[in-house]
Amino acid sequence: MEDGKILQDFDHIFRTTPDVSERIREVTWFRNILFFLGEQWVSWLTDANTFGARGRANPNDPVTVANNIRDYVRSMKALILNKQYIPRIWPNSEEQKDKDAADLGAKVLKWLASLQCNALEDVKENIALWMILTGNGFGRTYAGKDTGNYILDAKGNSIIRGDVVDESIIPFNVHVPTLGDTLRKKAYVGIKGLKETEWIEDIFKVILKTGNENAFPSAIESQLMTLVANVSPWKGRSLEGGGGLTNLDNTKLTLFKEVEYRPTLKYPKGRYIAVAGGQVLINKEEMPIKVTEDGDWEYTVTEFKYNHTPGSFWATSGIDDLISPQITINEVDQALMTNRKDLGRPFVLTPMDLILRRKSNEGQNFLSMEWDPLLSNGQKPEVVRGTPYPEQILKEREINTETIQNAAGDPKNILRGKTPTKQASGVLVDILRESAELGHTPDIERFYRSWNRMNKKQLMVAQELFTETRLLKIAGEGSEIIIRGFKGSDLRNNTDVRLEKDSGVSTTRAGQNQFIMDLVSNNFFGVISEQPKVQYELMRRFGMSWIPVETSVHEERAGMENSVIGEATQNNIIANKDNNGQIVAISLPGIFTVAGTPQTGEEEVTGNDPYFKYDDHKVHYDSHTNVILSCGFKAWPPENQMILINHTDVHHFQVVQAQQAAMQQQMMLEGKVSQHPAGGQSNEVPAG
Repeated sequence: MEDGKILQDFDHIFRTTPDVSERIREVTWFRNILFFLGEQWVSWLTDANTFGARGRANPNDPVTVANNIRDYVRSMKALILNKQYIPRIWPNSEEQKDKDAADLGAKVLKWLASLQCNALEDVKENIALWMILTGNGFGRTYAGKDTGNYILDAKGNSIIRGDVVDESIIPFNVHVPTLGDTLRKKAYVGIKGLKETEWIEDIFKVILKTGNENAFPSAIESQLMTLVANVSPWKGRSLEGGGGLTNLDNTKLTLFKEVEYRPTLKYPKGRYIAVAGGQVLINKEEMPIKVTEDGDWEYTVTEFKYNHTPGSFWATSGIDDLISPQITINEVDQALMTNRKDLGRPFVLTPMDLILRRKSNEGQNFLSMEWDPLLSNGQKPEVVRGTPYPEQILKEREINTETIQNAAGDPKNILRGKTPTKQASGVLVDILRESAELGHTPDIERFYRSWNRMNKKQLMVAQELFTETRLLKIAGEGSEIIIRGFKGSDLRNNTDVRLEKDSGVSTTRAGQNQFIMDLVSNNFFGVISEQPKVQYELMRRFGMSWIPVETSVHEERAGMENSVIGEATQNNIIANKDNNGQIVAISLPGIFTVAGTPQTGEEEVTGNDPYFKYDDHKVHYDSHTNVILSCGFKAWPPENQMILINHTDVHHFQVVQAQQAAMQQQMMLEGKVSQHPAGGQSNEVPAG
């Protein structure tokens, strides 16, 4: 009985016959996609519910497409994605545990963004592309249990390891109620999409029925897939006959529909229902992202809006304003091609038939006209120039092209007609770029406010999903590499994410380099020639892929020791304990360690390393100390901490000894100079 009510509700949410407003919105989106693809000669055939060739008087008429729409989309996408933001987590309290958890949350977000070769950047780009094309982009964040990532348990059995999944959803597949102009104000959000029938049956252990629910053409997604699959590199070729597009194979795909309901008095944790093939597959009285103890809740879906209209949930695209000038440009181009083929070409008036012969002279081929003067009564053919296209029409095309460029903020030409000189500084170029982008700053900031919400959902899902220890590997500041284990519970519900600009100084490489050079010239970094690390970092930031550094070998060896000690397990560590269970000696094969205090001379070597005597102890001491003072070191097991601390103490003892020896040698040299001055005279001043 309940399943019947659910299916009835789903029929209302995902109605097969959309209302007038939905149909207009979908057709408008398809139109924008067609213009972006350059298939502007294709139109939507409402009666046939498919695409077809736009009617042309003559099938041989030229199909010209000057795709200014694609340039606009690429420029806007670049404006959005070229911004660099870093996530920062605000702790829930002033306690050090919450501060450490907040710092861990920022590292987890950075780690999630780096997984699978930075796949999250592709998701961001797809969302931005949909937002620009249709005015509405949608991202989704959830716990994926079927991502294909398997691990072995203690018995060697394969088990599924869940992961935080982020994906882009096409706007056609999102369904929401009319009331509410933001997603959080909606009573529910519905998502539909095509899934493999075999996958659904394997995951949910069901046999799907055949019928209307499995009808492939019922999904808008199929129309989009079919359209893109039939795009022709020769514009206008694939549909010259006026027929529809060829459908894709639909035998193994099923329409999978999901609905997330927000919390209500009856369902304080919300609801999540999934249906496919006329069967209810999931019916849970909780949302996919679980409601927190303080009542905070989130849909897995996040909306990204372009031209937001007050009072309406659905935004409009910037392409909507460019369709008219683009059509005018296409019409002018088509007329120019037609004119060039007939009126624009010269023609010949002759009183009789002509004979055309192809001749060549010194490698040049040309046509010659021959006629008989006797038969033409002495009249010769007359060559008449073609009718040129009016200048007014060409000016109209130029105006419409400028209209499209101005609508995009003209980011490709920061000062059209006033290109900066060769002597212009990087900061000047940066200022000019920011001036050109100023009109789109609200659009960019709105995008990253939504991306910030997706980051928050990533942490909420990770906190619930990562019950086992995960290994976090990210790049830290400078050349530091951070490797540590963590669990979702370590976040301590610190999920208040704020995105901050990575650099408030400059957004271009030229501007950043100019700013750094100004700091160097003003001795901000001190004497650069005496600081190899600063030299290395400056050269790396200036784009050099290889920089010779004297201490690079020692730094690599010290970093290797940090990794070996940090990843060591109880099976590798050798620990000797007294009768009270206290560790009195500890060692790790390959790492030089001692028991006791090196300063007192009572130390005993417990772990030997034949290459220890060749180390640059100052470089090793600095590298190990940075790890010990880092927040991640607190999560190391006590035995691993003890090994690294003891090992670092030995390096420190060697550094102190070298400094003392150098001081003694300097004092001895000064003493010799005072006793044996040049010329046999003493430099000492007599008393009195």
